[in-house]
Amino acid sequence: MDASLELCDVSWTAWGSRALKAWGIAPDGCVQAALQLAFHRATGGPGSTYEACSTARFAGGRTETIRSCTVEVAAWVRAVVGGADEAAQAALLRAAARQHAIISREAAEGGGFDRHLFALQRLAAERGEPPPALFVDETYTTTTCNLLSTSTLTTPSLVLSGFGPVHADGYGVSYQLPQHALRFCVSAYKPHSAKAFAHELCSALRLVERLLQTEAPLPSRARL
Repeated sequence: MDASLELCDVSWTAWGSRALKAWGIAPDGCVQAALQLAFHRATGGPGSTYEACSTARFAGGRTETIRSCTVEVAAWVRAVVGGADEAAQAALLRAAARQHAIISREAAEGGGFDRHLFALQRLAAERGEPPPALFVDETYTTTTCNLLSTSTLTTPSLVLSGFGPVHADGYGVSYQLPQHALRFCVSAYKPHSAKAFAHELCSALRLVERLLQTEAPLPSRARL
């Protein structure tokens, strides 16, 4: 393993996906919002985000990309960083999770753009054609640099899994959303710190709890 690669595992045992559902919010969208806040605090700004999405419902389907750094989640992060009142923060967090559910469904149903554009890019290269203007445009290259690469696993047979960042200045985050806890494996290449990111992630999860608990107190049985 590359000696410059740092790994840090996080076992969040205060609550899990069951609690998030009891709070009336989609677990994956909520966790992705927490990751965005952690990334912003670790780096000073937003970053292009990759989240793996299965397209196994299609014959030959493999994966598509969920672009989790949405306008809605960016608005929530700005509200938190800017010190907006917590009622506004909670409303924006829920809006971000709802939007995440929409784009996740679109990606799973074949409505993502990453794989389609990648195929067009490969076809142009195989034909010996110069890269179409889209693929050298700053917007496209920034979007696809994947400073934050994330993926969740649902199998109960794994205790923890991880992978490295796909960008030298980025982070990799593998996570699991069991009912009663959350598990993460964060990776980064030095001088970036996986431990520092993990610290910010835990801080973001504590904020999530405070915001959602204020709106909908959690039954004790859902907290186990």
